[in-house]
Amino acid sequence: MTTTHTLFRAVVAEVVHVTVEGEEMVLRTWRPGRRSRTVRRGNDDSPPRVDPAG
Repeated sequence: MTTTHTLFRAVVAEVVHVTVEGEEMVLRTWRPGRRSRTVRRGNDDSPPRVDPAG
């Protein structure tokens, strides 16, 4: 008799990695079927910068 045990199952809709680089907050996002995206926000009133996908 074989028993299969499943601890958990996760369906990932989005992954976000947030870091601070120098004076900027950096958000890297990924969604299934899409390219990753990087958004940088500095310590000023300028709009966030979106880096080219890489």
